[in-house]
Amino acid sequence: MKQIKSQVEFLQRLYLLKETANSIAERAESWAKEDEESIPYGHRLMRSPLAQRVVRDLVYWSSDAATMLEDYTVDADPSAFQLLQDLGSRSLELGRGNSDGHATNINILDLNTLQLAVRTFSQIVDDVFQYLLFELPWTETEGKLDYITRTIRLLNGKLEEKLYWLGEILDDLEKIMPAGEAARHQRTTSISREHKRTRPRA
Repeated sequence: MKQIKSQVEFLQRLYLLKETANSIAERAESWAKEDEESIPYGHRLMRSPLAQRVVRDLVYWSSDAATMLEDYTVDADPSAFQLLQDLGSRSLELGRGNSDGHATNINILDLNTLQLAVRTFSQIVDDVFQYLLFELPWTETEGKLDYITRTIRLLNGKLEEKLYWLGEILDDLEKIMPAGEAARHQRTTSISREHKRTRPRA
């Protein structure tokens, strides 16, 4: 009986994790499709090292969790695991290579990358969930199942927290950036006019 309860809790945690992943993917998609009348979310993201770090964390944790679940599925596409592993490695490398705190790397992680990573992760979780649900109760339970259940609980909380703070950061940047953009445009225009006045005539 204790074994079945452990299996059921594992499935419950998986389901909640899948919902959180879908929520992140939907939010990232809506941000990526922001209209051009206001400063695009993608532009705000690239201007904020803190927002970049949040995106890196979301991508890395998705890849890390997928690796942890790999032993519990038979239906998930192996290429999905490889894709997440590649994105996770890229996220880790960007984190190490950006020690000065400036988001200037040409391979910067964007909102479309975040959406791809979390959508892929959600599909893997769904495959695991569907497979194990129809196999319940499982004849054998690996000893690490309880550990993975606890890890998933913590991971789900971290993902929700990171998504919340990413939204807060991008919203705050919306309030700050317009003034800065306007000032930069004014300076550029003034310099251009000054250059025209001082340019020698042919």
